[in-house]
Amino acid sequence: MTSNLHMDHAALLIESLYTAGVRDAVVSPGSRSTPLVLALANEPRIATRVCIDERSAAFFALGISSYTHRPTLLVCTSGTAAAHYLPAIIEASLTGIPLIMLTADRPWDAYDCAAPQTIDQVKLYANYVRHYAELGLPEVTTLAAVQRIAAHAVSVSLGDHPGPVHLNARFRKPLEPVAHVGEPPYARSLGLARARTTHVFAAPKAPHEIVLSLAHLLAEYPDGVIACGPSVGSDRLAPHVVALARATGYPVLAESTSDVRMGCDPAVSLSAIEPALRSERWRTEPPSVVIEVGLPMVSTAYAQWLSGHAHKLAARIVVTPWGHPDPSGSATHLLVGAVAETLAALTAARTEKSRTTSEPTWRSRWLAAQSRANAHLVEASQPTLLTELSALDVLLKSLGPTSALLVGNSSVVRDIDLVAPASAPVRVLHQRGASGIDGLIARAAGSRAAQRDGVLALVLGDVAFWHDVGSLQTLSAVDQPLVVLVLNNHGGRIFDRLPIAKDSSLREDFSKYFVTAPVHSIARVAEAFGVRVDTVSTHTALVEALSRAQAHQGPTVLEVDCTPGSAERFASLVASTANAMDARPTGAPL
Repeated sequence: MTSNLHMDHAALLIESLYTAGVRDAVVSPGSRSTPLVLALANEPRIATRVCIDERSAAFFALGISSYTHRPTLLVCTSGTAAAHYLPAIIEASLTGIPLIMLTADRPWDAYDCAAPQTIDQVKLYANYVRHYAELGLPEVTTLAAVQRIAAHAVSVSLGDHPGPVHLNARFRKPLEPVAHVGEPPYARSLGLARARTTHVFAAPKAPHEIVLSLAHLLAEYPDGVIACGPSVGSDRLAPHVVALARATGYPVLAESTSDVRMGCDPAVSLSAIEPALRSERWRTEPPSVVIEVGLPMVSTAYAQWLSGHAHKLAARIVVTPWGHPDPSGSATHLLVGAVAETLAALTAARTEKSRTTSEPTWRSRWLAAQSRANAHLVEASQPTLLTELSALDVLLKSLGPTSALLVGNSSVVRDIDLVAPASAPVRVLHQRGASGIDGLIARAAGSRAAQRDGVLALVLGDVAFWHDVGSLQTLSAVDQPLVVLVLNNHGGRIFDRLPIAKDSSLREDFSKYFVTAPVHSIARVAEAFGVRVDTVSTHTALVEALSRAQAHQGPTVLEVDCTPGSAERFASLVASTANAMDARPTGAPL
């Protein structure tokens, strides 16, 4: 009788991963992973999806986990298949998104002898994973360890510093189930292993006592700001940030990717961040205290200001769930741990130390400047010109309160902050861990699979679209509204903002090697994948196309043909808005 130990080993592993908390899996076809895939096929409690390309599969899983905050299981065959997971793993590692990569591997004796589809998979992802475990070849004596390894993998992926975990599982042929009669000789060992269950819990953490001393400091300096960069972790922080802003009198500078901007109270929030940071007022009357929440801000103006003025601050307090997000090395305090609880503790302690401040307050002056910025932005708008900024404005106004928005990188993530209101109740997802343009379409498909209702919109540039064009195949199973809004400005226009773009002697090289304007048709390639397409070049057409796309029960690629000159428009609008924020009636206090 040939044993089915490999099948039972795989089934026990998948059962144990479910018990530990895995609810979603994404598999790619292959031979060596047969026992694992069949085990998933026989586990109806885990929603398993198929994605042919491992690179797309990993970003699809990233999209699921970024929405559910649970580890999504990735399963692939041996060889270079596992290497295609790496870009998504890097993003998951840097933004704390839980994933579990279960890579099938060949026996040890297949290593280093030119065996086909065999590479060294041991610790393949190096320091980008929180934990690596070698499952080895199935043996009766290792059955007892399977449940422990699964429970450990899930707990680490969801731990104090969430992120990806790598499990490497080896199998020797036969890989398929084999016929047998009666119970296998290891039935008792298998029964004992299945009867054992480990549940892992994180111990609650009390806020650090430093919070009390910081409350005293905040009471001494009413001229501070709360700066929110791209979000990390699973907490919805907007209510906690607003409460702290009210307790301190500090305005909130929340970027769109912070998941605080969309849903923040406009009575405390400054949305014209880039113009404010470039205003004369910011230079002549900067804050004394900065409280940073999330990853470092995208804004170049903030980084430039911080590099030259951080030493003048009374305090720069970074509140983070893990790590050391301080590239300038100028933080005076890093509060590492549960961010929502830390902000709540700061708010409570600061409220106890509250004192009356004279009018006009620091925050009200900045909010008055914000009102002037709003008026200027309305006046400066060109309703007949369809640009990246105006297209983003139209998109944001079309999204309802149950919608979600995945923001691409490069120009998009910067442009959106100029037009995104501080009160739009939209869930925002981003890819600011490594700030790459890869995998956005697959990630949007994964997020849509996890999103229960509403509309999901992905906004990206044309180069990012072509970079992930193979992931259009992941959209085939989407049966809910998903809008892929492509801002087609004919190349990588983020490079137009660099000094090299101003050098006329390098114009030809700049266009060829940096802008790299695609020459293929977005509409044709999307249609080839069976995806609905709409192409627009006017505001009216965009409004109508968005309405159709959001009513469609499936994906739509919506190509927006943008007017050239985005870099110049952005710089001009930021400068003019900064001037508007500086303007004030004669004799009015600063």
